[in-house]
Amino acid sequence: MAEQRGSGGADAGLGGSLGAGVASMGRRVETEGIANWLARLLMIGMLVLASTGVADMGRAPSVADLAWMTGSWVGPFGEQTLEENWSRPAGGTIACLVRITGHGQTNMVELILIEEVEDSLLFRVRQWLPGFVPRRPEPQIMTLAQRSERSISFDGTGDSDFLHLTYSRPSADLFQIDVVPRQGEPFQIRLRPNGPAGEQVGTSSSN
Repeated sequence: MAEQRGSGGADAGLGGSLGAGVASMGRRVETEGIANWLARLLMIGMLVLASTGVADMGRAPSVADLAWMTGSWVGPFGEQTLEENWSRPAGGTIACLVRITGHGQTNMVELILIEEVEDSLLFRVRQWLPGFVPRRPEPQIMTLAQRSERSISFDGTGDSDFLHLTYSRPSADLFQIDVVPRQGEPFQIRLRPNGPAGEQVGTSSSN
């Protein structure tokens, strides 16, 4: 009987402690107010987002972020065909060989280089006409305007052909270019994988 009385006393003590704890928590909520608790929850949520990399776009841009561009893409360009072949990011750059064909010939070739420069990304492009004749004596230069997980935009400098240029990847099999030319109306180019989707580097599940 003594053991039973002891056990009952312990249970009573435990119950009393829990009851006191709940009562104390209730008083704490009443004292600090709901607003303070919500503020704490919001702070915890922000810390969780930062730790999971959701806010990672706030860091300095890197060409490694442009791996989603990698691959061979093709589509109509007016009455011609546009091909863009983007390399993998490496050595602080990502490069693209562009070819515009039509009427049985190559009408223009371009070389694009996006390079890490002073905590930003710089876009340069050179163009050659048939016979490998330079279209301009110097490359056209564009500066980084904005970026997101699968989109990047550049603003033109000097007398570049484009005021604004945006590359994006709305889906695994679509590579989109939105162009605001210095002269003329804005237009959009929609490219698809140049070859079977399984062979398209840029469609891997990791991108």
